[in-house]
Amino acid sequence: MTRSIEQRLRDARIAADMIAEAVEDMTFDDYLVDAWLRAGVERQLEIIGEAPNSVRRTLAGAETHIPRIHEWIALRHLIAHTYDAIDHRIIWDTCCRDLPELQEQLNAILNDPDAPLG
Repeated sequence: MTRSIEQRLRDARIAADMIAEAVEDMTFDDYLVDAWLRAGVERQLEIIGEAPNSVRRTLAGAETHIPRIHEWIALRHLIAHTYDAIDHRIIWDTCCRDLPELQEQLNAILNDPDAPLG
């Protein structure tokens, strides 16, 4: 049995919330010196990228709900497959600049009673 679309989107939202909480009130320099934090953020970004990847294969029009879905999936692949060449500035900027928008999109989908979640 496969996990439902709704559960995968909830996983992504939880991961996004965890990252937001972890980096709140931090600077890029704080992030750089904490290897465990970086590892945790990267793991949560992998979850964020994998969840929409599964959803995209099952839910037609997923891009209308998460317009930058392909970028999140690409970031997941980058982290998973080029772990030894990660640009920490890109990860940090993604967390600070792009994550709030994704959180809003995920909340909108999950709180929409008419959303086609299976």
